[in-house]
Amino acid sequence: MQTHGVQLGLEAREYDHLGPQAQTSSGYRNLFGDADRDGRYKGLADRDKSREMFRWLSGRFGQSYAWPNGADENAKIPAGYTYLAQFVIHDTVQSLADLPDVESGKDWLRNDRSGRLILDGIYGKGMSADPLLYGICPAFPAARGFLRIGGREGDDPVSYRDLPRVPCPFSGKWAYADVLIADSRNDDNLIIAQLTALFHLLHNIVYSELNNLYQNKYTDRFIFSIARKAVTFIYRKVVIEDFLKRVLYPEVYEEYKNRGREALVDDPNDSRMPLEFSHAAARFGHFMVRDHYEINSVLRDSDTGLRSMLTQTSASRPWAMPLDGRWLIEWKRLFGPPGTAGLLYSRRLGPELARVLVQPDLLRDQLGGVGSLPYVDFVRGSESNLRSLSGIVNHPRFPGYVREASPLLLRDNEVDTQPIIEWLETPILGMPQLPREYVNLITQDVPLLLFVMFEAAKTVYPRGNVKPKDILEGECLGPMGSFIIAEFIFGEYWRTHELIENDAATQEAVGKIFGQQVPGSMPTLIDEIARRKGWDGADARFW
Repeated sequence: MQTHGVQLGLEAREYDHLGPQAQTSSGYRNLFGDADRDGRYKGLADRDKSREMFRWLSGRFGQSYAWPNGADENAKIPAGYTYLAQFVIHDTVQSLADLPDVESGKDWLRNDRSGRLILDGIYGKGMSADPLLYGICPAFPAARGFLRIGGREGDDPVSYRDLPRVPCPFSGKWAYADVLIADSRNDDNLIIAQLTALFHLLHNIVYSELNNLYQNKYTDRFIFSIARKAVTFIYRKVVIEDFLKRVLYPEVYEEYKNRGREALVDDPNDSRMPLEFSHAAARFGHFMVRDHYEINSVLRDSDTGLRSMLTQTSASRPWAMPLDGRWLIEWKRLFGPPGTAGLLYSRRLGPELARVLVQPDLLRDQLGGVGSLPYVDFVRGSESNLRSLSGIVNHPRFPGYVREASPLLLRDNEVDTQPIIEWLETPILGMPQLPREYVNLITQDVPLLLFVMFEAAKTVYPRGNVKPKDILEGECLGPMGSFIIAEFIFGEYWRTHELIENDAATQEAVGKIFGQQVPGSMPTLIDEIARRKGWDGADARFW
């Protein structure tokens, strides 16, 4: 697993003489605009003590959470959406920390993902600027815009469902240590790699169809552009109508889905990335990860463990690449409808993580230190000048309906910290008790990521005394977490809506290829790919 540009930045007080704009001048800002010092998360002034607190807190996430019905599986969200969440986040943010101060080791954080929700993580800069990502098809010798697909030579054609993995003659690495994809993070684990390959397959299907329709009418460059827009159209439809509908609190989702642009409360003219999204709320996908993935009927024992999923990549196991058939995913197990044989569910959303992710040496930062995934998430957030929880709740643009719906926000805008205190103070065998100083600090200035996960763990829908509940604790994000996610993703959707959804050529292409059956969910998208490739009865199974 890569560190995704781990940023260990300046403490808030070190920015004061520069003014609030300086800290976010390279693609980042705060929700509702740049926050002043009083509106930021403060934490501890002592960085070492702050990190000590976060190490303890991260270890606590490795312990089971006391769910009311005792089950840690989320019956509302199949396991594949964990990795669709990761894919979407990669499509919106790519933090770079490649210009550290040599003496202090402090980083200048910048976001390399200026275009969001438009599949830059698949297409890169396009077939002209990133030609290595693209290949040709014998059926269309003049077409240069087919995305590469990988697999094992000589195997059944259905095995070509992997990323394109290649040997570099200059690197001195194992033969298949490199992947020809636009964003190397999309080979962070076995599942996101094959999810990325799905979108390569979708593009090639659409591009091929458009070549059949338009090769005597339009240039290859134009056909490629329309194919990209058509695939992006479908991808965004899946994100809005399937993914967000599953993970967001229903009242928040309906507000943004039904009211369109009018639901947005942040500045639509400020295109910088809100840190509260990228460095806090968007980390919720880490808490959905399972300990085991039976991705098909072949894998057994340790091969199904999370560590195996994380290491079956070109970076970690180049000698085992390209993937052979036993590692190919049977997608119905990750995205199938309820009742599907072997269907896997994600972990419930709350203060609990897969045990592998809380290993203290999982990740390494630029300073040579190591830490678990939640530890790195907390450090990133606390040292990136996030707006504090109270700074969000008390902001005049914070929606009242979100405050009223949250189980942890009180009428006087205070946070109900009692559930967090009880969790912090519950004795755990083998773990030292958290010092009172840290308990007080956490509950007086709750880290945003911790609040988002606790809020999810306490959220039900409908709220109040209505029974039975459609959504139980931990089966979706809470109102506050949902608001931060929805505000950003819907904002980016509307920012480029004219380019994609309102583009006449794109609408025509989608209509000609899919008619009235445009895929709007991951199950329908995968089923469409399987049907068009003739893989319905494939072995290894595809769908």
